[in-house]
Amino acid sequence: MELDYRTLGLMTLTPPQSKQLIAEAVAIHPAVRRALAEGTIIIGHGTTNARIAARLTGKPVDEIRFSAGIIRGGDLDVTPKEERLPAVILRRGKLVDGDPFNFLTDFGRDDVLIKGANAIDPDGMVGVLMCSREGGTIGRSLGIVTARGATLIIPIGLEKLIPSVPEAARNMGQDRINVSTGEKAGLMPVVGAEVITELQALRLLTGVKATMVASGGWGDSQGAVTLSVSGQPPQVEAAIQWAQYVKGRSSDHPM
Repeated sequence: MELDYRTLGLMTLTPPQSKQLIAEAVAIHPAVRRALAEGTIIIGHGTTNARIAARLTGKPVDEIRFSAGIIRGGDLDVTPKEERLPAVILRRGKLVDGDPFNFLTDFGRDDVLIKGANAIDPDGMVGVLMCSREGGTIGRSLGIVTARGATLIIPIGLEKLIPSVPEAARNMGQDRINVSTGEKAGLMPVVGAEVITELQALRLLTGVKATMVASGGWGDSQGAVTLSVSGQPPQVEAAIQWAQYVKGRSSDHPM
């Protein structure tokens, strides 16, 4: 393999910084921009999705209340329905109220569902934890989105990297789990989605090629990822500027 002698840059991003970077990239994704002009966007629950919702609507969104299943306090948990914010629905760029599943019935090729996930493996396959016995959002929507040829975007940080999503799915299932420290769950592998990690986010925003080179850290850097980026000098400079931008916003929760 030939070495890449283009300009190199190096950055470390904490999970909140990665979430903001991914949100910025999703906001300029071609399918999202098309749907803002001509179609419908449904933003499902999730903490990364809260930042996407804030970015697309220009309104603050409480990350915790914009979650359904959530890992917190060291366990799998669920935000109570009475505390949960509704999913965000944009019809030709305008906020609309209603049950997102009613809008899904009219989905077509120009529409976008943005759904969070809990696991990603080295092959780029993602997995979604399901505490709902009916399969939650992904269980109710994947068939429609796939059948219609709509766009499914899954934003997910590389902190959620696991060895194998298919293997993980085979070892999950609410009724197969006998004991658990938190909620019991199944794990659905999802294919056909456009997955956006920090790597795809940086390419969308700047054109660089990003490579994950390290992970983890101490204190408030636990869960951090370290990325090498390569490209032309202006591209690498732009990537570092984006890193500095999200570092400056990392404590600004969209609430």
